[in-house]
Amino acid sequence: MYGGSKKARAFPSKGRPIQSLESILRPITLAAIALIMLPGCHAKFKKHASSLGEVRVQTVISGAPYVNLGKVHADQDDAPILQIAAAVINTVQVVNEIDQTVRIANAVHVSEVNRALEAGLAQTLQNGPPFAYTDATDTPALLQIQVESYGLNVPWMGAAGEFTYSLHMRIYDASGDRVYNAWHTCEAGAGTPSAPEVVFSVVNNVRSLNEMSDADIHAAFETIAFWCGQEVVLKMRRHAG
Repeated sequence: MYGGSKKARAFPSKGRPIQSLESILRPITLAAIALIMLPGCHAKFKKHASSLGEVRVQTVISGAPYVNLGKVHADQDDAPILQIAAAVINTVQVVNEIDQTVRIANAVHVSEVNRALEAGLAQTLQNGPPFAYTDATDTPALLQIQVESYGLNVPWMGAAGEFTYSLHMRIYDASGDRVYNAWHTCEAGAGTPSAPEVVFSVVNNVRSLNEMSDADIHAAFETIAFWCGQEVVLKMRRHAG
């Protein structure tokens, strides 16, 4: 009865595969875990934010600049000439990405951009909430901002580009205990009303970048960093409740 390669079935399938109990309960279990964890996502920060007092800021850059330009997609069913054209265009785009990444790396002075980020944060945070800013280097409580990446993103060919800053933020209280851990990405370009005016006219494509001087590129990133510092404060205030 149970010999050969056939498997016994508890119920007839009527042409449809039988789901195991695990496959049925797995998404329900994951959803339940997510709902349980969501309210407490920043519970520790909410509890300790008001008692942090003054907090100093340290900004470090762990990632390199990048440029992502739009590409052309060709389906397998497209004519061979279209597939070849797409491959050539995409190769040129990759070369442009490398060239512009090197350009940004040479133009941007990291220490000055870091100071702009901290200035935007300090101007917005001041004496709080959720805590007070200080530039005293001997203050034990620390907000560490790690810049994981920064650069130019053009989602598709012909689209307006965006300068981006991706941050990882950690706050440590006076005892060294981490009370906050969050990520934030600032994107400034067309369609972002609060973005600086300078960005609207410089990020559309490679031609625009080529027409900019190194000083112009640095000024654009410095402006974005200042604005991003302000955005960070608003996010921390939301998380502090």
